[in-house]
Amino acid sequence: MRGWLLGVRIGLLLGALWTAGAWDWTSTGGPLGGFVFSLLVASNGWVYAGTHDGGLYRSSDGGERWELANAGLPRGDVLSLVGRGSVLYAAVDGFGVYRSQNRAEEWRSLGAARGLETVVALAWWEEGLYAATAGAGVYRYRSGAWEPLSEGLTTPLVLGLFADQSGLYAGLWGAGLVRWSGSRWEQAGLVVGSPIALGRVGQMLLVGTHEGRVFRSVNDGRSWDRIPELEGQVVWAIASRGEIAFLATEGGSVYLSRGAELPWRPVVIGRRAVRALSEGPGGLFAGTDGHGVFRWEGDAFRQKGLPNSFPMSLARFQGETFAGTAFNGVLRFCPGAGRWEPLWEGLPEGAVWALVPWRDRLLAAVEGYGVFAWEGAGPWRPFGLEDRNIRAFCVFDGALWAGTEDGGVFRWDGAEGWEPVSAGLPPEAVTALGAGDGLLLAGTAGRGVFRWAPDRRRWEPLPFPSGPSHLLALLPWNGAVYAAGAAQLYRLTTGSVELNKWEPLGLGPVWALVPWNDRLLAGTRTGGLFLADESGRYWEPVGPEDGWVRTVQVDETGTVWVGLWGEGVFLGKTTP
Repeated sequence: MRGWLLGVRIGLLLGALWTAGAWDWTSTGGPLGGFVFSLLVASNGWVYAGTHDGGLYRSSDGGERWELANAGLPRGDVLSLVGRGSVLYAAVDGFGVYRSQNRAEEWRSLGAARGLETVVALAWWEEGLYAATAGAGVYRYRSGAWEPLSEGLTTPLVLGLFADQSGLYAGLWGAGLVRWSGSRWEQAGLVVGSPIALGRVGQMLLVGTHEGRVFRSVNDGRSWDRIPELEGQVVWAIASRGEIAFLATEGGSVYLSRGAELPWRPVVIGRRAVRALSEGPGGLFAGTDGHGVFRWEGDAFRQKGLPNSFPMSLARFQGETFAGTAFNGVLRFCPGAGRWEPLWEGLPEGAVWALVPWRDRLLAAVEGYGVFAWEGAGPWRPFGLEDRNIRAFCVFDGALWAGTEDGGVFRWDGAEGWEPVSAGLPPEAVTALGAGDGLLLAGTAGRGVFRWAPDRRRWEPLPFPSGPSHLLALLPWNGAVYAAGAAQLYRLTTGSVELNKWEPLGLGPVWALVPWNDRLLAGTRTGGLFLADESGRYWEPVGPEDGWVRTVQVDETGTVWVGLWGEGVFLGKTTP
């Protein structure tokens, strides 16, 4: 409806109805990954994954395929999930607790109480839902209302909850483990440390603390022993499958033991922390920081298809599409297999802000490590600017240009290495570069737009109309300059550059600007992708609806690749 009304308005202005046509969008199924805070394997075998800023996903086939199940949930980190029959509960950081009674088709808030916006863990015990908060103690939800249960707590900062047949346990910051007696909290034998993970394997209770110590008890908490071989391991989650105990750790491994007295051995999952574990009829699953969801296959963990890798950059190189992500490095799309392949060898861990094909190499800007090059095979290799955080690449006048976070632009012409070319620029971060129509532009974080003057070899200001503004995207195109500030998109015709007549175009924050079929595409923060008419002044939404389009790439066939923050990469094509 919004697109139709906009088309009518444009038709009235131009004397003829213009429409962008219909677009079909399909998910590429990845890149696999995502920042997973919580997991739940329900009694029917369905798997639910709570992610960082990407909401809630669900899978009905053991993690092979996932779909968003966010209806009614606010956008935030889903820190804890718990199920009770067909009813699901989710704790969303900053927003409290939500309930679904139809397998996550729809969510509704369970109401407010002071401190509930900081819920970090949920547990079900004796016909009640319990919520641990980071600063307001523990609450219980019964008969449609929340009630505080703080009697006996020595601190309101609760890190974890665990319930089984022996009782309800809570881990306190710096005050050990307590157990609910039915009327108050009482010490549960462990009086030291800050327990963040609790679990049971047969007759053994296990506790992992924030300080990197793991304890066990074989008498329901009356006495505890430290496990020396796990000293230094910060354990985020504990689960069991049969007699095997699984401990998810900060270092990216899951430690397992087939008996209380047997050695613990690590099974490496990835380069980042394993945050969540859940076991049920559908299997044992692990959720990670940046590598998504894995399933235990009897002797190893296998990655499953959670398409939530937070793509930050896209590029075409040697006829293939590559994605740089916030947490999962660089991945390559394999059309025949319909999946994304990680290219991690030689690449340090860090957000990949920008990708660019440069001659016979693909270059990646990795936060904290500079530029790395990949030549179509073998490992990534350093390519200079090791002490810089690069935010943008651009090719202009036969050379490669890089804008840096700590201010300044560098140029590589293939001969002498990286050359600083920052004369005239303020010390603020260079957050965007754009080239076209014989112009090279640099956008800064607060000091507007600058253009490169080749004859003077320095940058000259183009004062930006919104005052101090963080520039997100720049593109000289079709006789005009398009500049995306933190508030909206602006247009400046080349003929009025000296007069500084910027034209506001709306659209809100725009993160990507790309030409497509003699038109212009704009990827926005809240409204998906927009397509301009031939004048470049009027825009119509073409989807995906309501997604945060962080990056856009157009391939040789005219297919549009869109990286949606928290949802993966999608393909868009027009239909008659």
